[in-house]
Amino acid sequence: MALSRLEKLFEDALGAIRKQRYNHACDLFAEAMEIDPQMPQIHYNMGVALSRLYRWREAAESFRLAIRIQPHPDSWVHLGLVHLHQREWEKALHDFESALRLDAGSEVAQAHRDDLVTFLERGPRSDDDSPFLCTGWFDPRQEDFVGVDPEIVPKARRRELREYIASQIGDPGECDHTHALTEEWALKNDLDPLGVSRFLHERGLRCDCEVLAEPERRPLPRLDPPPAGGGPRVTE
Repeated sequence: MALSRLEKLFEDALGAIRKQRYNHACDLFAEAMEIDPQMPQIHYNMGVALSRLYRWREAAESFRLAIRIQPHPDSWVHLGLVHLHQREWEKALHDFESALRLDAGSEVAQAHRDDLVTFLERGPRSDDDSPFLCTGWFDPRQEDFVGVDPEIVPKARRRELREYIASQIGDPGECDHTHALTEEWALKNDLDPLGVSRFLHERGLRCDCEVLAEPERRPLPRLDPPPAGGGPRVTE
């Protein structure tokens, strides 16, 4: 059965998210929204794409629209994460608690809720203080990447990244199980740090030591044109 125009736009937009073409995804979701403004999945995924572009205010509005149409724990969780990025701690706490009321088993909501409670109970805080789970989120250099699709990190550059991590970490056992060094390398190379870490995480490289341990792949043999009078010749 052929997809309707709405279904096609929605599927294409999800495909654009998978390819990290977030601006294109936003354009497609906006078209889909004109056809059905009451479809919560459109607003939710628009919020996801906007978040990946650091467009926090617009992302928050998309998640609020999704919640208004159909409250869902994932929408509350993502709204909470947006409020964390905006340093709106009490709003984020409300969002995570709202998610837990709908899904008591939400590990992300529970972890951030507990972290925020500890942080808010700590007493006087400076403007630069942040909850433990938000460590490294607020580097001002990230402002250079607002609205910019993150760059894909090809294997050739990952070799360079591994060399950087190795020079900084010494022993892989010292890894703090974050992408702190990966993001540091990205910033030094004018790349979107969170975009790089997300790209690697989605490929199973969940922290610096896993990036460091990524195996080198030996290039496949190249198939040259067949020589005269013989079969194909494989060269290294």
